[in-house]
Amino acid sequence: MRLNLDPSGLLSYRTSALSEELEGIADERVDMEERLESSEERLRASFLANDLIISNLNTTSGFLSSQLRLLENLVNSSSKDDS
Repeated sequence: MRLNLDPSGLLSYRTSALSEELEGIADERVDMEERLESSEERLRASFLANDLIISNLNTTSGFLSSQLRLLENLVNSSSKDDS
């Protein structure tokens, strides 16, 4: 029993190994959090860019719809004048 509790014994070795493992896990966690933050920033930038594109397309759609209505009215008005 003393052999396991001796500073150079199995318990000391196992405690040291577990401490190193915990340090490794902590380092991996920090790395993962940094990757997540980077991914979040990239996704937010992409979302905002896509949102701007959609807004511009909606504006263009509204303009084109308005122009088509005007053209349709012009054609209909011209057709009535020819009759």
